Amino acid sequence: LPKSLIILPYMFIIKILPSLSFIRAISRYYVIASFGLTIVSALIISSFVTHFNKHFIKLVIYFGLAIFPLVDVLPLAYSWHDLVTINKIPAVYTYIKNSNEINNIIELPSSYELGFQQVMFAGYHNKNIFNGYSGISPKDYYSKLLQYSTNFSTQSILELKENKIKYILTPIKSNTIDPEKFPNLKNIYQDDEYKILEIP
Repeated sequence: LPKSLIILPYMFIIKILPSLSFIRAISRYYVIASFGLTIVSALIISSFVTHFNKHFIKLVIYFGLAIFPLVDVLPLAYSWHDLVTINKIPAVYTYIKNSNEINNIIELPSSYELGFQQVMFAGYHNKNIFNGYSGISPKDYYSKLLQYSTNFSTQSILELKENKIKYILTPIKSNTIDPEKFPNLKNIYQDDEYKILEIP
């Protein structure tokens, strides 16, 4: 094992639920820290309430503490966005998950909105994707995605190879990549919705 790999209890959970492995480590520590703070807060509140003899005052304090988190998270100042409802995982992602060869993938076309869906499915198949699960976006990340999605070229292929991207996942109905212009991109998988192209 690499020296930087620290085996934690999460290792066992990830074996059961592999999709959790793409959650950043800081988020995993946050769960443990939050649980600890919850216990400490409960002990402090319990100690504080014992100083009151009247049952009614205790009920008021408990009710107030219970209602505060609900009020705090009410979406009073938030705007709502439509969520994509996915009832079935597309077959291509199961194919990628079960393949021992396919890795280092880019999905085209892509956009800021589609990126969330693509990262979600990446958590299912657990293969490397363009920019990985990075918490930051490189300076030209979105501009490159836009370029690849709207003006795919031979230069795009060279840049992807430099970034060690080996496969392109694209919808069948998409006209992002014209197969006649890029005959060197080998079609290694195709179903009713998606196809996978291999970069030589």
